Amino acid sequence: MGDDKLCVLQNFNLTKLFDPERAALIKSLWNRFAKLYDLLREKKTDLQYFHLKAKAWYKLFLKKTVVDPKTNTILEQGLYRSSDVTPYIHVLVSHIWKFMLIHKRWD
Repeated sequence: MGDDKLCVLQNFNLTKLFDPERAALIKSLWNRFAKLYDLLREKKTDLQYFHLKAKAWYKLFLKKTVVDPKTNTILEQGLYRSSDVTPYIHVLVSHIWKFMLIHKRWD
């Protein structure tokens, strides 16, 4: 299931559902998640590198939409809100690298 899901996420044409700017953001978010997934499967992943990549992914996940208050038009497309963060996302970003450090194996 996991690899099949990643294949769908990597190859799905998001512009069928979203405007091109939002589709590009979502695609970037899922590509970065796929990279994190790959790093988790590698036996020699640098934990600091993983942690930095996870935090960067989280920052993109929480990218805010910027709206012009005068015209109410979107100046910069955002993605998700902090209320959309799941426990799984929290663990991925804040704890997985620590578990990897403690247990020295994660494949």
